[in-house]
Amino acid sequence: MTLILQILVLIALLLALALSIGALLTALIAGPAMAQLSPKGRITNLECGSKLHWYEHGQRKPGKPTLLLIHGLAAQAQNFTQFLAPLLAQSHHVVTIDRPGCGMSTRQGAADAEISRQAQMIAQFIEAEQLGRVVVVGHSLGGAIALALALNHGALVGALALIAPLTQKPLAPPRVFLGYAITWTSLRKLLAYTLAVPLSKALFAPSLRMPFWPEQPTPNYLDPDGGGGAFSFLPSTFVSTSEDLIASPQGASDIVNRYSELSVPGGVLFGEQDLILNATKHGQGFKNQVPHFDLRLLPKAGHMIHMTRPQECADFVLAQANKAEAEAEAEAEAEAEA
Repeated sequence: MTLILQILVLIALLLALALSIGALLTALIAGPAMAQLSPKGRITNLECGSKLHWYEHGQRKPGKPTLLLIHGLAAQAQNFTQFLAPLLAQSHHVVTIDRPGCGMSTRQGAADAEISRQAQMIAQFIEAEQLGRVVVVGHSLGGAIALALALNHGALVGALALIAPLTQKPLAPPRVFLGYAITWTSLRKLLAYTLAVPLSKALFAPSLRMPFWPEQPTPNYLDPDGGGGAFSFLPSTFVSTSEDLIASPQGASDIVNRYSELSVPGGVLFGEQDLILNATKHGQGFKNQVPHFDLRLLPKAGHMIHMTRPQECADFVLAQANKAEAEAEAEAEAEAEA
């Protein structure tokens, strides 16, 4: 056996050993995490065959729209349930969802990660639960999906409240998400069940700094009943996050070209120091394309303002809900006069 061949065999053996150890660690980490993360909300079976997991906050109120909250990349409904949803539920009926493929929701495969496809599945959910014309609150990637929902299923949307939203085609993933930029399905799944979970566990605390900066991560972010960060330790989360990341550039490009069609009222709220999505590009850039939307910037705030600044986010969302209510009243008056 030549020296080169011996070296290649040694590398293969070391790689196999690393993957085996990674698979064992994944089982040790993901098993307890999964045991804590049983569905605590409700499940809706969608027409497409997937299941959507969601939470309900408050009661439906006559004359007030339901507020539908859609989370961003590598997240789940608990990003909203700890802080923002309870504030909004004081005056409105609120629904927070695990996006298709995230948290306890399911999807059929990578094709369902496409932005317009996720919007279609959420539209099926709105219709199945007879939520009426909702005010859609979208954070980060959830903002892009909210925009696709308004563009493709406008009859279901009364207004948009976009919090640190993805509104332009991303040229490259944010640094904290580079490890998810995997295009090969087989490699994505191999890493998900071997190395990804142990690395996520080891790097979890440092990885939170960039999304929350310049503020501190919220307390109890890892708790199942807190921020839901424990979902980061599941192989399925790595797979869905990678699929979402790979699908987002084309999906964002598709909706950017249609902003002139947006007729619903709405607004955008950004942290001035957002390191995940640049406020100038995704905030002011969108405002330039859709002038009738409001834009507000929060000083000394980053990407996770829905968790670090919940009261300011709640005030912003309710302002957009007021626009939807005013439009609904005007439409009702016009119909009565007709």
